[in-house]
Amino acid sequence: LIIIDDPVKSRAFANSANFRDNLWDWYKDDMHTRLEPGAAVVLIQTRWHDDDLAGRLLKDMEDGGETWEVVRLPALAEGDGVRLETGDERLEKAPVSSLSSPVSADPLDRLEGQALWPERFTSEDLLATKRRLGAGSFAALYQQRPLPEGGTLFKAEWFRNIVSKHPAGLRWARGYDLAVSLKDSADYTASFRCAIDERTGTLYIADGFRKRIEYPEQKRFIIDKITVEPDTRHGIELALHGRALVQELRREAQIIGRVLVGVKVDGDKLMRAEAWSSYAEEGSIALVNGPWINDFVDEACRFTGKGDAHDDQIDAVSIAIQMLRKSKGGMSF
Repeated sequence: LIIIDDPVKSRAFANSANFRDNLWDWYKDDMHTRLEPGAAVVLIQTRWHDDDLAGRLLKDMEDGGETWEVVRLPALAEGDGVRLETGDERLEKAPVSSLSSPVSADPLDRLEGQALWPERFTSEDLLATKRRLGAGSFAALYQQRPLPEGGTLFKAEWFRNIVSKHPAGLRWARGYDLAVSLKDSADYTASFRCAIDERTGTLYIADGFRKRIEYPEQKRFIIDKITVEPDTRHGIELALHGRALVQELRREAQIIGRVLVGVKVDGDKLMRAEAWSSYAEEGSIALVNGPWINDFVDEACRFTGKGDAHDDQIDAVSIAIQMLRKSKGGMSF
């Protein structure tokens, strides 16, 4: 048995490409050659960097290399389950095993937002730490999911403004990026609602959705959203089965009179995202608090617009932004 304990000691070491290369060479050439037949390796570390030792081992496993059992215990539980807001007594008081609400995909069956060790660091403590460190450092050091540096359009610190509510009277648009098939494991359906406050120049992003669903459930989801959001323009990209879906939805009696349009997108993915990245860079994006934020920021900070594994959330926001801008210019929907 070989145990590698905390091979990266600080941010300075983690950010050094030379250090990371040397550590990788040590693992392959020095450490690995000392393994007895049938021996095991245990790596314990903080995920300082996307390209750290753990990151390289995970990538190697994806490429057919060594198989690892990964145990990741984020300080605040994440996933697709119910989100617990600050102040909910279940965050700190209820035993994990006794919580009866649907749980998120967490190794300890915690609900989203529940602290890992609340007796030492409560959820409020951890959220304060997140505000102090910024989303990027917190994601790496506390959640164990570091974001890649460089080569991406968005930075984690651009998404620090999380608000509990938005101003009244905003003009909303919701974009839908539809999955083609569940046969592709990377295919998600995503949808986001966006509005621009003309008084402050703030772009509000709200009510995010991202899930692997196929056509029948996609249709039901869109009908439900149009029904509960009568103040919102809804847009589906005119690609693949989008055109046929728009035509079919317009015949649904319960949404007659609501605004549903097919959107012919402008440019490629990167160009469309660049159309609203300036809001982020200027600190003019407000994320309306919800369980979707972690996944959204994570995807945004990995987005390059060039063959990304996941870009459905960014595409959905881009569709909504395009609708808002063309509507503002006088185009009829």
